[in-house]
Amino acid sequence: MEIQNKYVKRLVDEWLAHSRIILAVDFDSTLSPWPTIDNQEDIEKCIKLVKDCQTTGCYVVIFTACAPERYSEIKKYCS
Repeated sequence: MEIQNKYVKRLVDEWLAHSRIILAVDFDSTLSPWPTIDNQEDIEKCIKLVKDCQTTGCYVVIFTACAPERYSEIKKYCS
């Protein structure tokens, strides 16, 4: 929990310092499960944090190195 609080504090501090913030979030194994990695609990926490940030005015950008053919799938999942 200590690590999570450190990053949440940094996020809030940056947000307050700049009035707005853009949150760039990876997709695979961060917002969506990846077949070879079991981290569902972390994914759920990340999704909740992103949703909380979004409801308070944060801009969210999905940052991914996947092929452009997956973009519509990613957009649908994130909707």
